[in-house]
Amino acid sequence: MYIWCTLLHHNLDDFYKVTPRFLFEQYDIYLKMNGLEKVEEKPKKQMYVEDFF
Repeated sequence: MYIWCTLLHHNLDDFYKVTPRFLFEQYDIYLKMNGLEKVEEKPKKQMYVEDFF
């Protein structure tokens, strides 16, 4: 309920009408749009000039 009302700025009446799936989809969008999602960095493969020829 905190996420729905405070972070996503929806009213309390709508909270009881949505499914948990919709709530978490909205929250995932909120995290992505505000840069709060943890992103795992993949190790970069080191390449040399000889690899291109």
